[in-house]
Amino acid sequence: MYPGPATIVNREGKNVLEAPPVLNANLGVTHDFLQAVQSGQRPCVDGEQGIQLHKMLDAIVQSANEGREIPIN
Repeated sequence: MYPGPATIVNREGKNVLEAPPVLNANLGVTHDFLQAVQSGQRPCVDGEQGIQLHKMLDAIVQSANEGREIPIN
């Protein structure tokens, strides 16, 4: 996710992840994920949403290949 190595440093008694800035459109999601890991809170985009997205993408490709509608469960 980062263009270079990330390190954990201790600042004011807290472990903090330091990494080079991410120069892409996923910056907000990446930052939210790291905050969720550090705080123990749920990220705004969780794994279930990622699974649903990939099911949709797979169905789109399958639909294009087979020329028919593909249901998504």
